[in-house]
Amino acid sequence: MKPSEITPRLIAAAYEKTGLSPAQETWCDLHAATYVCCGLSALLISREGETAEGLAEADDAYGGDLYDYMSRKLDLPVSFVRGFAAGFDRNEPPEDGEKAGWEAGWEAGWEAGWEASKKVFGW
Repeated sequence: MKPSEITPRLIAAAYEKTGLSPAQETWCDLHAATYVCCGLSALLISREGETAEGLAEADDAYGGDLYDYMSRKLDLPVSFVRGFAAGFDRNEPPEDGEKAGWEAGWEAGWEAGWEASKKVFGW
């Protein structure tokens, strides 16, 4: 995928298709008998045949460090994946900015996180 293809609408459609709920600070986790996940995880599960259970197990096994895995599976630069995760989780970007791919990912994650929150909470 191209980073420019990752839009709030695409992420919202992934949540709708999978029935998953948005969550911050995790790739995928079981919460009150329901799987919750970040936007890129919902996208991966909706497109690649990955399961929420399998992704949650990988998240636990790798201590939350699935950036390279998500990068390979979604064919996105790892800097974009790191930025998206930080933006979706509402973490501030580093002051030095890092790379352009990180900043584009952060903006996409921030917007997708906001749209997902509005949908869940009916704003």
